[in-house]
Amino acid sequence: DGDASVASASAASVADAATTSATTPASGSRAPAPPPPSWQPDEETLLTVKKKLPLQAVMCMINYLQPRIEGMLMEGDVSDQAAVLKYLKNTTMVGVLPVPHPIVIRTYQASPYTSMWFTSYVWGVIFTRSQRMPMYDWKKIKLVVINN
Repeated sequence: DGDASVASASAASVADAATTSATTPASGSRAPAPPPPSWQPDEETLLTVKKKLPLQAVMCMINYLQPRIEGMLMEGDVSDQAAVLKYLKNTTMVGVLPVPHPIVIRTYQASPYTSMWFTSYVWGVIFTRSQRMPMYDWKKIKLVVINN
Protein backbone atom coordinates (compact mmCIF):
# COMPACT_ATOMS: atom_id res chain seq x y z
CA ASP A 1 0.00 0.00 0.00
CA GLY A 2 2.77 2.42 0.95
CA ASP A 3 4.67 1.78 -2.29
CA ALA A 4 1.54 2.36 -4.38
CA SER A 5 0.80 5.72 -2.71
CA VAL A 6 4.43 6.83 -3.15
CA ALA A 7 4.34 5.78 -6.81
CA SER A 8 1.08 7.64 -7.45
CA ALA A 9 2.34 10.73 -5.61
CA SER A 10 5.58 10.76 -7.61
CA ALA A 11 3.64 10.22 -10.85
CA ALA A 12 1.40 13.17 -9.96
CA SER A 13 4.40 15.40 -9.22
CA VAL A 14 6.04 14.39 -12.52
CA ALA A 15 2.80 15.23 -14.37
CA ASP A 16 2.58 18.61 -12.56
CA ALA A 17 6.21 19.37 -13.42
CA ALA A 18 5.64 18.48 -17.06
CA THR A 19 2.56 20.72 -17.20
CA THR A 20 4.39 23.59 -15.48
CA SER A 21 7.44 23.29 -17.73
CA ALA A 22 5.23 23.19 -20.81
CA THR A 23 3.40 26.38 -19.86
CA THR A 24 6.25 28.43 -18.39
CA PRO A 25 9.68 28.50 -19.98
CA ALA A 26 12.75 27.72 -17.90
CA SER A 27 14.04 31.28 -18.26
CA GLY A 28 11.28 32.57 -15.97
CA SER A 29 9.65 34.75 -18.62
CA ARG A 30 5.95 34.62 -19.31
CA ALA A 31 4.42 32.09 -21.65
CA PRO A 32 3.64 33.40 -25.14
CA ALA A 33 0.23 35.00 -25.52
CA PRO A 34 -2.41 33.04 -27.36
CA PRO A 35 -2.97 34.08 -30.98
CA PRO A 36 -5.61 36.77 -31.49
CA PRO A 37 -9.02 35.58 -32.65
CA SER A 38 -9.46 35.50 -36.39
CA TRP A 39 -11.34 38.34 -38.04
CA GLN A 40 -14.97 37.65 -38.87
CA PRO A 41 -16.81 40.00 -41.27
CA ASP A 42 -20.16 41.40 -40.23
CA GLU A 43 -23.30 41.46 -42.39
CA GLU A 44 -22.72 45.04 -43.57
CA THR A 45 -19.21 44.23 -44.80
CA LEU A 46 -20.45 41.18 -46.69
CA LEU A 47 -23.20 43.20 -48.39
CA THR A 48 -20.72 45.91 -49.37
CA VAL A 49 -18.33 43.39 -50.91
CA LYS A 50 -21.17 41.54 -52.63
CA LYS A 51 -22.30 44.75 -54.36
CA LYS A 52 -18.81 45.18 -55.83
CA LEU A 53 -18.50 41.65 -57.23
CA PRO A 54 -18.91 41.31 -61.01
CA LEU A 55 -21.66 38.67 -60.93
CA GLN A 56 -23.72 39.79 -63.94
CA ALA A 57 -22.58 36.96 -66.24
CA VAL A 58 -22.96 34.31 -63.52
CA MET A 59 -26.45 35.48 -62.56
CA CYS A 60 -27.49 35.64 -66.24
CA MET A 61 -26.32 32.05 -66.75
CA ILE A 62 -28.10 30.83 -63.59
CA ASN A 63 -31.34 32.57 -64.57
CA TYR A 64 -31.17 30.92 -67.99
CA LEU A 65 -30.24 27.40 -66.87
CA GLN A 66 -32.25 27.05 -63.65
CA PRO A 67 -35.75 26.76 -65.22
CA ARG A 68 -34.50 24.37 -67.89
CA ILE A 69 -32.80 22.02 -65.40
CA GLU A 70 -35.79 22.18 -63.03
CA GLY A 71 -38.04 21.32 -66.01
CA MET A 72 -35.88 18.29 -66.77
CA LEU A 73 -36.19 17.19 -63.14
CA MET A 74 -39.98 17.64 -63.10
CA GLU A 75 -40.43 15.65 -66.30
CA GLY A 76 -38.28 12.83 -64.96
CA ASP A 77 -35.82 12.99 -67.85
CA VAL A 78 -32.93 13.12 -65.40
CA SER A 79 -31.98 10.07 -63.40
CA ASP A 80 -28.60 11.17 -62.06
CA GLN A 81 -26.02 13.92 -62.03
CA ALA A 82 -24.37 12.64 -65.21
CA ALA A 83 -27.45 13.56 -67.27
CA VAL A 84 -27.39 17.14 -65.93
CA LEU A 85 -23.67 17.42 -66.68
CA LYS A 86 -24.26 16.11 -70.21
CA TYR A 87 -27.00 18.74 -70.68
CA LEU A 88 -24.69 21.49 -69.41
CA LYS A 89 -21.87 20.38 -71.73
CA ASN A 90 -24.18 20.42 -74.76
CA THR A 91 -25.89 23.73 -73.95
CA THR A 92 -24.54 26.89 -75.53
CA MET A 93 -24.48 30.24 -73.78
CA VAL A 94 -24.15 32.23 -77.01
CA GLY A 95 -26.78 34.95 -77.01
CA VAL A 96 -27.47 34.45 -73.30
CA LEU A 97 -24.39 35.91 -71.69
CA PRO A 98 -23.57 39.60 -72.10
CA VAL A 99 -21.20 40.48 -74.91
CA PRO A 100 -17.69 41.17 -73.62
CA HIS A 101 -16.06 44.52 -74.19
CA PRO A 102 -14.06 44.73 -77.39
CA ILE A 103 -10.29 44.57 -77.10
CA VAL A 104 -8.82 48.00 -77.72
CA ILE A 105 -5.38 48.13 -79.26
CA ARG A 106 -3.42 51.15 -78.16
CA THR A 107 -0.28 52.36 -79.82
CA TYR A 108 2.61 53.95 -78.00
CA GLN A 109 2.42 57.72 -77.81
CA ALA A 110 5.60 59.39 -76.69
CA SER A 111 5.58 62.08 -74.05
CA PRO A 112 8.40 63.90 -72.27
CA TYR A 113 7.86 61.72 -69.19
CA THR A 114 7.98 58.39 -71.02
CA SER A 115 11.01 59.54 -73.02
CA MET A 116 12.79 60.53 -69.80
CA TRP A 117 11.91 57.17 -68.21
CA PHE A 118 13.09 55.22 -71.26
CA THR A 119 16.34 57.18 -71.45
CA SER A 120 17.02 56.62 -67.74
CA TYR A 121 16.20 52.94 -68.10
CA VAL A 122 18.49 52.42 -71.10
CA TRP A 123 21.39 54.25 -69.47
CA GLY A 124 20.80 52.30 -66.27
CA VAL A 125 21.04 49.02 -68.17
CA ILE A 126 24.17 50.18 -70.00
CA PHE A 127 25.76 51.31 -66.73
CA THR A 128 24.98 48.15 -64.78
CA ARG A 129 26.06 45.83 -67.57
CA SER A 130 29.39 47.59 -68.06
CA GLN A 131 30.58 47.17 -64.48
CA ARG A 132 32.80 44.17 -65.25
CA MET A 133 35.21 46.53 -66.99
CA PRO A 134 34.41 49.93 -65.50
CA MET A 135 34.15 52.31 -68.43
CA TYR A 136 32.65 55.17 -66.44
CA ASP A 137 33.32 56.99 -63.21
CA TRP A 138 30.18 55.84 -61.34
CA LYS A 139 30.43 58.73 -58.86
CA LYS A 140 29.71 61.28 -61.60
CA ILE A 141 26.69 59.51 -63.14
CA LYS A 142 23.18 60.48 -62.07
CA LEU A 143 20.58 57.98 -63.25
CA VAL A 144 17.65 59.64 -61.51
CA VAL A 145 16.80 63.32 -61.47
CA ILE A 146 14.47 64.47 -58.71
CA ASN A 147 12.54 67.69 -59.32
CA ASN A 148 11.43 69.66 -56.28
